[in-house]
Amino acid sequence: MPQLFTGAPVGALAHLFPWLLASSVLLVGACARPITSGDSTISSAQPPSALKSITIGTIREPTQGLILFAGTGLLTMEHTWVFHTGLTTFDPRSNLLPRIAQKVPTIRDGDWQIAPDGSMTVTWKLRPDVKWHDGKPLVADDFVFGVQALRDPGLSVSRQDGISLITSAEAPNPQTFVVHWSQPFYAANQADPVYLPALPRHILGALYEDGEKQTFQNSPYWTTDFVGLGPYRVGDWVSGAYTQALAFDDYFLGRPKIDRVILKYFRSATPLATALLSEDVDVVTAGSLYGEDVAPVKEAWDIAGRGTVLFMANRVTWGQIQYRDARLPWAKDARVRQALIHLLDRQDMADSFSPGASRADAFVGADEPALRLAQDQGLASYPYDLAAAERLLNAAGWKRGTDGSFQYGAGQAFPIEARVQASTPMNVRLGEVVADQWKRGGLDASIFAIPGGAGNLAEQRAANRGAYVQATAITPTVLAGLTTAQLQTAQNNWSGSNLSGYSDPEFDRLYTQYTNELDGARRPSQYANVLKYAADNAWYVPLYYDNTSTTTAFRRGVTGPGPVPPIQQVNTWNIEQWELS
Repeated sequence: MPQLFTGAPVGALAHLFPWLLASSVLLVGACARPITSGDSTISSAQPPSALKSITIGTIREPTQGLILFAGTGLLTMEHTWVFHTGLTTFDPRSNLLPRIAQKVPTIRDGDWQIAPDGSMTVTWKLRPDVKWHDGKPLVADDFVFGVQALRDPGLSVSRQDGISLITSAEAPNPQTFVVHWSQPFYAANQADPVYLPALPRHILGALYEDGEKQTFQNSPYWTTDFVGLGPYRVGDWVSGAYTQALAFDDYFLGRPKIDRVILKYFRSATPLATALLSEDVDVVTAGSLYGEDVAPVKEAWDIAGRGTVLFMANRVTWGQIQYRDARLPWAKDARVRQALIHLLDRQDMADSFSPGASRADAFVGADEPALRLAQDQGLASYPYDLAAAERLLNAAGWKRGTDGSFQYGAGQAFPIEARVQASTPMNVRLGEVVADQWKRGGLDASIFAIPGGAGNLAEQRAANRGAYVQATAITPTVLAGLTTAQLQTAQNNWSGSNLSGYSDPEFDRLYTQYTNELDGARRPSQYANVLKYAADNAWYVPLYYDNTSTTTAFRRGVTGPGPVPPIQQVNTWNIEQWELS
């Protein structure tokens, strides 16, 4: 019974490995489907003329051109699910389903156990028919190896919420994978391709054991030589143009119905939308096209019945306030933070940037029980109210000067920045609106747009001098980004999800209480406590529900893509079932 590693939790809880995603760099034009493969084994049963092929367009430029573990955000995971598979998946209704696992572990069935000392063990039984793309059978030790690499402090990785609670993993037999946890964690039976990953020890084991971590991370395995467990395997790879995915005949859920998928890259949304209209692209998954980008496509398609565009309100646009510098006006005074929210007309922002949506008062779905429970407890909401903002600022020592701006003491101005990533024009406009409303409210406000392609993006986000504004998926763990364990620092290569530098023992306690609650019926009330505490203290700036970031479009004749839940915004989760007529 090989015990591969044992140790105390290390590192910060965060979003996984920012080093591995299937793609190269983005395309400047080029054609779509007329790409021939140098691999003659696409299908031995079909002549080339009978091959079914689709093109998925994306604007994502992977930072290192890697396939696996590139993060958990929109776009990055789409490629991962094409080439790799995990133990479980969520369906569009957020039901947790087994994939490589024979079943989802539960406390009721005894494969999820809590010890008297509070530690926890989860036992996974694996399907016996799963193969790597090179034909080798998957064994439980491959998952042990994946977790070992995931938790290795010598690798430049970040860790998703809960991973640092794993103390050891073992494989008592080829079809049994056992994970030991230091304390209860509600998501321990959820495992997508990157959360509890499988890595092929027969390919990477010797390289890892050599101890040269940089060599391990730079291996061509993570790019052109990738061998995974997914429905497609890597075919031709043309840097700057496309990555080709070829149907894996021995995929354990059945050979994909579409023989070949071209992952084609564009520099921006405009040429991608144009390619979608001209049918040079068949599918655009969530994250590449925003509402304004896809609007012309929807209008044209609705008239002619040429395709489907889906809008999903799976995100909240918010501002993550900077706390790293204690001298900043809001860093130690909740009244100032509350005033910052009162100064913003958040419903006007929703009407402008996400028509039909409403302002958000907390980072939780508008229809979720936790929000209703928090509201019953008196969740603070901070509506647009300039007078209320002024009263709060006056109480904190900030008075209007002769020019109408707020000043402290001997004329100290109130500097604040709205920082955004300049990945889309909408991001920049949103930052301009936030800064303008703060400025009209009497603050010395400005916007800073992080240039596209910035190599130190995480550090630049964390370096904001006010609030970093973005839309983020509504997930059960998003507020882990306010916990001390998730702090981004230069020492951990800015790898946590807590970019604001916020740290509060009481918030940590409430969040830990929530994550330790395994009773699904009690979890909403625990999350309501987290939401209310954060809102009462205005630890972040909730703006509005976003139904424009998570848009999916696919032309007539393509079936299979559909709505995705906030907890798993991945259209390709069922790509082996997609069909082309």
